[in-house]
Amino acid sequence: MKRATARFIFACSFFFSFCCFSVSASQRDIISNPDDVYASVLFGSEVCINLNDCTITYGGNASAGTVSLTRDSDNLLFESAVADELKITLTGSLNGTFTVNTTKGGYAIVLDNAYITAQDGPALNLLSKNRAFVVCETGTENVLTDSVVRTANTKKGALYAKGALVLSSPAGKIPGKLTVNAGYKHGIYSDDYIRVTGGDFTVHNSGRDCIRSVNGFIMDSGIIVMNGTGSNIDEESKGIKVDGEENEKHPGEGFIIINGGCITSTTVSKGISAGWKIAEDAETETTDDDPNPYLTINGGSLNITTTGKPYEYTTSDGTTVNNSPEGIEAKNDLTINGGIIMIRTADDCINAGKAVIINGGVIDVISTENDAIDANGTLTFNGGSITATGGRDPECAFDCDFNTFLINGGTVVGTGGSNYTSPASSSKQHVIIWNVTASKGDVITVEDSTGLCILKHTCKADSSTMVLSSPLFTSGSSYTVKCGTEETAVTISSAVTVLGNARGMFGGPQMNGDIGRPPEPPEGFDPSRMGDMPPDGFGGGKGMRR
Repeated sequence: MKRATARFIFACSFFFSFCCFSVSASQRDIISNPDDVYASVLFGSEVCINLNDCTITYGGNASAGTVSLTRDSDNLLFESAVADELKITLTGSLNGTFTVNTTKGGYAIVLDNAYITAQDGPALNLLSKNRAFVVCETGTENVLTDSVVRTANTKKGALYAKGALVLSSPAGKIPGKLTVNAGYKHGIYSDDYIRVTGGDFTVHNSGRDCIRSVNGFIMDSGIIVMNGTGSNIDEESKGIKVDGEENEKHPGEGFIIINGGCITSTTVSKGISAGWKIAEDAETETTDDDPNPYLTINGGSLNITTTGKPYEYTTSDGTTVNNSPEGIEAKNDLTINGGIIMIRTADDCINAGKAVIINGGVIDVISTENDAIDANGTLTFNGGSITATGGRDPECAFDCDFNTFLINGGTVVGTGGSNYTSPASSSKQHVIIWNVTASKGDVITVEDSTGLCILKHTCKADSSTMVLSSPLFTSGSSYTVKCGTEETAVTISSAVTVLGNARGMFGGPQMNGDIGRPPEPPEGFDPSRMGDMPPDGFGGGKGMRR
């Protein structure tokens, strides 16, 4: 017991150093790469392929001597030796796989009412390592369908890209549409990064993830609708997943950035996730080549629902099996600067291995069985409109373990169980915590001394604790707080004002967030195995190698 306790204390001290690391910079900038703008690319060569009869027409520098199209059974293999940027327009129907085998430079696949149904493999198989645009022609509808059973071509996506993949549609009033039907593994997959700059994309996946990449996902505009129904144990469908890897040329990538657009996701497992399993995937001694799995939302509209239930267990051979159907997740920092975000889950709606920082946006999140917003590091609200509903008691609206929780701005309503983290007394905006029994449908109001309602919220689940904060709260002012038939008066005299019997972790008193609760070992934590590496998710950062 003493050895196990000592190892756990070591793990806690390791946690703090684990979270405080510097991230090495990639040799490229994929966040604001002008080469990802389809409209600015000058295509010196062009071919148009009719999938119905496999005929090809040429334009620009393309010719029969510089490009080739080979039919193998029902599959089409395209190769190019042209030196400039190449546009490949596909129209018609194909029962098979369309493969781009080689190109000398970047290229675009323009889908112009194209329907591709694979017989043994992906529908669109982009093997060239150069940047690939997949463009839905204005006003068209296109469908890619993979084969669920495969014997030869086991590439991971219905739309598979070896290099960077940019999804787009020409500027116009009616964006082109692409529907991807997947069942083998992933819907849209890139071995590099994926960027969305326009278009209307729908992904149905009965296999694994709807959209998955290695080095990053960036969305600037467009529409994405995802429906992931795959329910295989330990491999349930996710929405958007970036699973970073060690890369000496591109360290610090593996992130997700959403600048705009509209995402609607209904999946069994996680909605949007930037992750990296350190304990499993770390292969080098250095941390200089590690990814940085953070998630930043600057704008756009996100409507995320996960349908699975959380579970974790260990099989007879010692393998850990789990499903964590969180809404949005980052193994490092998760920052929200703007946008409209609605999340409905059974697990954490918003989760970060390190800090959660909310600077703006309209955020409405409900968890039925876990915390609404959960940070394994600090939790900071600087602005925005935040309504968060935690699961059944003791799960809560806001949880950041024993770390600091600051409310510096924004309108905040959090309801849930008693297992909450109280905001710190150093918060710059006044907070009222009311420990009162509330039922779903009860209306919470805060009125000032003149009877003016300055905050109103309808409870979306039963709760025993509510956290309320508004820029209109002022020190020395009196307010009337109502919930259902309950009513109480309060005069604000400090940063955090507690009404009722405040109780924290395991029923113990809270310390206004400055000290907080004692540390918890992560799920699956085994003190006897702390000789080298904490399990994935412990701190969400980098650490020693195995």
